[in-house]
Amino acid sequence: MLRFRKTRFAGFVAVMLLVSMYIAPAVTFAASGKSANIQQTIIVLPFATPANCPIDTLGGDMASSVASGLSAAKGVTAFGLTERLPAIRRATQVDKTLKKEDLAGPFGTEKDQIQLALKIAREVAADYVLVGSIDDITTDNDTKKADVMVSASLVNVSTGEIVKTDVVTGQSAPSTKADDSSVWVSQASGDAVAKIVANTATTQTNMQMLNTNTNNVVHKKSKKTTWLVGLLVAVGAGIALSGGSDSSGGGIDNPPPPPGS
Repeated sequence: MLRFRKTRFAGFVAVMLLVSMYIAPAVTFAASGKSANIQQTIIVLPFATPANCPIDTLGGDMASSVASGLSAAKGVTAFGLTERLPAIRRATQVDKTLKKEDLAGPFGTEKDQIQLALKIAREVAADYVLVGSIDDITTDNDTKKADVMVSASLVNVSTGEIVKTDVVTGQSAPSTKADDSSVWVSQASGDAVAKIVANTATTQTNMQMLNTNTNNVVHKKSKKTTWLVGLLVAVGAGIALSGGSDSSGGGIDNPPPPPGS
């Protein structure tokens, strides 16, 4: 009987080792696979503007438009910077990890500007931060037309790595009615916004497809070993239940003789 108990206990230990080695990691992997479907969050900060910008709020207006456009893309939640965000309010008023002047920017594509942008993005727990700068604005009084050149960088908040930088030029259509150059600039900036949204959304889609394909490859590899895991667990369970019977007695079907017999 003692040998039976020892053997059965050894079988039980073998089963538990198999479970810890194969089943638990499989559960963890399944949970990580689900995370690939989580929405990616992007905070879009006001674009830096040049001194000759005819519209004071152009940088903020463009950022708001980009955020709205990106939010329409699948798998993306985008939002702009505002002091009303609970995380920003806590960081400036309670934790004091941000100063109010930090929220004023500028948030261009220079290294120090990106570092400030990352600091804010981490406070709101965003996955990415989009920063940009209006590099050049030109107007033509003869054609009543404007060109707006913009640089925009998408930055991974967790790594600080610049995922992609786009330089686009927005153009307004020639106008025969509007005499105010700010109208032409506003139209050209709208064209630039549309290009930034399209480029950024494409980048996010490609990244999501890459993550999905990687997960699929790993899933396929794991399925090939599922039958082996099941076999090993079954063998271990069999050992635990049978007690490892042998010719000398002690198994569940051949117990040892009672003492004194």
